[in-house]
Amino acid sequence: EAIKEVYKRGVNVRLITDDVCCKMLGSDIYDLARFGVPVKTDNSVKNQMHHKFAIIDNCVLITGSFNWTAKAVNQNQENILILEDKDMANRYTQEYNRMWEEFIYVSLPNIKGTSQIYSSPIVWMNILLFMILCIYLVPKLIIK
Repeated sequence: EAIKEVYKRGVNVRLITDDVCCKMLGSDIYDLARFGVPVKTDNSVKNQMHHKFAIIDNCVLITGSFNWTAKAVNQNQENILILEDKDMANRYTQEYNRMWEEFIYVSLPNIKGTSQIYSSPIVWMNILLFMILCIYLVPKLIIK
């Protein structure tokens, strides 16, 4: 719901996801696409979308091995790195834009979404982003 809210307020939100993972139980991708959020998938057997990063306000980069799923939060050994670095954010933005041009818009199935609120990767991503933003907005908590 947080992604929908910021999208409604006019924030530029674009998502790229793996074409297989977007079909998994708990994924909110189809729901977000139906809402109007631009979503693209890799749509490729040979080239899997495997990047894991987010760019906020062209200056904050979030990256690492962290799969933005409930399993990553609860079970996996993951790492996440948050950088306030315009140059690095720009480099990742260039890669994101390259993929955006290469990939295709998600095709919506003719069925209702199968999202489950507590197992949804998007819900966990929202929780993670909320925690990150809280830390980001309180400068004395940021390690420089």
